[in-house]
Amino acid sequence: MNATEETNKFLETVDLLKKRLEQLQEEIPEAIDDYHRLFDYFVGEQFEGISPEEIKICDQKGDQKIDFYDAGEDRFVVYQCKLPELELLEAKKNITTFGADLVNEAEDVLTFLTDSSGTATGSEAARQARNIYRSLRQASEEENQTYQLEVILACFGRLTPPAEERLKELQNRWINDEEEFKIKVIDFDAIAEELSLSLVAPARPDQIKLKYKKGTSVNTNEWGYALVPAIEFYRLFEKYKMALFDLNVRYYLERSSVNKEIIKTLDKTAGQKRFHLLNNGVTISSTSCSFSESLYCHRKFGPLSKPRL
Repeated sequence: MNATEETNKFLETVDLLKKRLEQLQEEIPEAIDDYHRLFDYFVGEQFEGISPEEIKICDQKGDQKIDFYDAGEDRFVVYQCKLPELELLEAKKNITTFGADLVNEAEDVLTFLTDSSGTATGSEAARQARNIYRSLRQASEEENQTYQLEVILACFGRLTPPAEERLKELQNRWINDEEEFKIKVIDFDAIAEELSLSLVAPARPDQIKLKYKKGTSVNTNEWGYALVPAIEFYRLFEKYKMALFDLNVRYYLERSSVNKEIIKTLDKTAGQKRFHLLNNGVTISSTSCSFSESLYCHRKFGPLSKPRL
């Protein structure tokens, strides 16, 4: 990719982000007119599967570097988000770089949440986050389980080489065999890929054709079941990208406990062989389907029809 193509790609990504933030501005009841706050919602939705109604925002004075957090059954995740001024990005036409100061904020968060000496300072929301984390961690310890604390730096840019080195230092310092702590970075490239998948997807297919294993099909006039090789869905995904799955109820639930159990199942040979029985495979809603040498699904989308994969 030459310099011109790279610049055009960068500006296209900035434009896609602006469009998504503007969509969120309309979707969120309080109609926040702040791209930096909207970026928190965007990151929470795209990378944690948190809806605007459920996200726990701390992004304000005294937030102790916690822009938002999510408290799960076995994992407490904290995000620090950085979005440069979009107008400046469009004017400069290049990707912003972030130095070691950003990485140091991850350690600030870890220290704030784990340091038991003294009285916690900061905003009420930040102190509440700290109390929730400590309570959940204590409950896990009482059950002899590890409760993971993960700090994620989401920046619409890239880390400088010194910042990368600093990140490695912090990871070596905090991450242990029990994986009690994690420090990660979501940078411009990851965000650009997510935007491309979700906003530049082809149109949903009206009809798909799936080859299934002979002798595995059972069907009536209203439903059908068959074992379909995974490569068939891979090929469809290569063609239609996220348009194939964008109505899936689990599309924005990457971090959900159910999805984690599904992944565990796929990690084991026995689970792979019985996956279609344990997880019901892939459900496709359509206006009609037919069985012959292959399975055909006719999908029509309208105001009264919302089929999902």
